[in-house]
Amino acid sequence: MLGKYENMKIRGIVSAVPDHLEDNMKYAVGEDEKTIKKQIRVTGIRQRPVCVPGQRGADLCITSAKKLLSNIGWKPTEISCLLFVSSYASYGIPSSAFFIRRELELGEECLIFDINLACSGFVAGLQTIGGFFQGRNKGTKALLLVTDTTSESVSGRDPATRILFGDAGAAIAIEKEENFPMVCLQKSDGKGYADILREDGEHEFIMDGMSVFNFAISDVVDTVQEFLGHPLVERETISCYFIHQAQKFIVDKVGSFAEIAPEKIPVTYDRYGNTGCASIPLTMCESSKLFSENDRTRVFMCGFGGGHSWGCATVDIAKDTYFEVCRSNQIYPDGKEGML
Repeated sequence: MLGKYENMKIRGIVSAVPDHLEDNMKYAVGEDEKTIKKQIRVTGIRQRPVCVPGQRGADLCITSAKKLLSNIGWKPTEISCLLFVSSYASYGIPSSAFFIRRELELGEECLIFDINLACSGFVAGLQTIGGFFQGRNKGTKALLLVTDTTSESVSGRDPATRILFGDAGAAIAIEKEENFPMVCLQKSDGKGYADILREDGEHEFIMDGMSVFNFAISDVVDTVQEFLGHPLVERETISCYFIHQAQKFIVDKVGSFAEIAPEKIPVTYDRYGNTGCASIPLTMCESSKLFSENDRTRVFMCGFGGGHSWGCATVDIAKDTYFEVCRSNQIYPDGKEGML
């Protein structure tokens, strides 16, 4: 069901990627050469940031959050909710949000929790924060953290899949402020749970690429069309469209079938690959100049992936919203040995 919140102001987004790049052409050797070169042409993914040994998604999110809070002037004790969204949580028990909360020195009254989602996680996280804001005072502050680090579980024996995925994290500061609407729609279908699968931290990542593609150009496209055709959305007010950066072929097809002009779809897959639930905020940071032309810019966002899970949203981005992309290999010690 499509819903609407009237008070979701994004104050800033900082994205972090590892300061280590892999050139996909390094896999184009021997019997894999033709396959990899074709894959690069089709996907448009030339290079990807990849975590250094021991670096986790939580580390990227902590780096992002510290820079974000410093640059927008928020005190950690002012934050009322910390939501960590990832399919690569650092811990099983307690949730990764507790480790992050300690590093950020948030207050005791801050609600903290994890959500296990992949490429749809950013849109779902925004919707969850919107629900949290209901019944709370104007000025309530929340921090949404999203990250996926797929490189840690993709087999080196499967270079055609490995070259799709980059690692990234992002921190999004959201404040309850009136007259900042968000319209959102979220869907899921458990029939596709095995299309993108990792049984636990000890198992390798498995993906049925053709099933994921069919899901994107059918269910996802149908939902995008449904969403954009709803009276609440006011499609004519949307300036740009941020589609999950799965790869060139999928982004192009989703945009084409949904009748979105290509010039209105910013892309970053060529430089970063598929960074999971961090791909939309990362692309927004790389496209920040688009938001400086007007006092407000209405944007569309669509995330889709593991589960199957997919969703759409529109938000207004104010001219003074803070954006940054940083590179970091920093690892924050947890003080414990043998943790997952």
